[in-house]
Amino acid sequence: MKCLSEGFGDVAFAKDSTIASYCDNENPADNEAWCLEMDQYVALPEFGKSPSHPVMYNPEVMSESKSNAVRDALIGMADDTAAAAILNGVLNTPGFVSVTTEGHMGSYSASIQNIPGISAFYNDKYTINSSVSVTVDKIVLAYEVKSDYDNIDENPQLLADYLSNKLGVEVELYNVESEGAIIEALRFGNADIGFMDGGAAWVGWKEYGLASMAADLKSDSRTHYNAHAWVLADSDIAAAHLDDDPSTDPFSLLQGKTSCHTGWLKSAGMLLPMGYLIGNGYADVVGDGDDVSSLRDTIYAFFNENASIPESGTPYYGYSGAVKCLSEGII
Repeated sequence: MKCLSEGFGDVAFAKDSTIASYCDNENPADNEAWCLEMDQYVALPEFGKSPSHPVMYNPEVMSESKSNAVRDALIGMADDTAAAAILNGVLNTPGFVSVTTEGHMGSYSASIQNIPGISAFYNDKYTINSSVSVTVDKIVLAYEVKSDYDNIDENPQLLADYLSNKLGVEVELYNVESEGAIIEALRFGNADIGFMDGGAAWVGWKEYGLASMAADLKSDSRTHYNAHAWVLADSDIAAAHLDDDPSTDPFSLLQGKTSCHTGWLKSAGMLLPMGYLIGNGYADVVGDGDDVSSLRDTIYAFFNENASIPESGTPYYGYSGAVKCLSEGII
């Protein structure tokens, strides 16, 4: 949104709550310096719903009784005072709810399945180890190591220790460096449960039969968020959306504009909007339809070569970066 707000881009792809969280805080001092007035931002109709982070497991490896016990322990964390700090500090959620795989991610399929090579991306990027080491008397938790933990070794261990005390069994961490590695670990029984985002979870479900046992909640207690295109109020795109004239299609006006994405293969910032634009005939896939790298060429061809697809650590990365790109009028 920084990309949009600074005027580098014409349209930013982000979730429905992004603008309010950065630019409409009760204390104005908490707003980002690059924010415009709230009435300067317009959201086009949603592209779809992105599921919150599910807890995945392999029903071919993990017994029903074991999965039920873990699910109940995760859901019960919200009612446990000692677990509140873990929910907030480690998992960044107010709690978990029980979900079914189809119910949580079924609607996601309509858009993400249009992304060229998304399944092959996970299949080919990681070397799958065919050895199987199924755990029976303990629970193994696959957890992606993050660089921004206050204590990279301790934080995930708090969750493992809590589940161990709650379930009365050993809970072991299985540290991985990517969500593809979580899929691999669950697929071959090297881990029992894993936390991942919606895109990776969808691939794990569709390609390898993984299932969701629970999903984390957003701050407003939803298990999803809506993906939108955000534009400035004085743009021709906003005018086409707000004029109540069905013949002026705001999505068709996105062609040739400079787009602000939150990052490569991000759900609300890339997969859902591009899946929608491809699936509804606005954008044509450029390149090999089985190669996920074709998505980058597709974005450049539909928008333009200045499209912002930022790397982590750069000014326009993430949701706030996408808004800033729009707001400050760099170009």
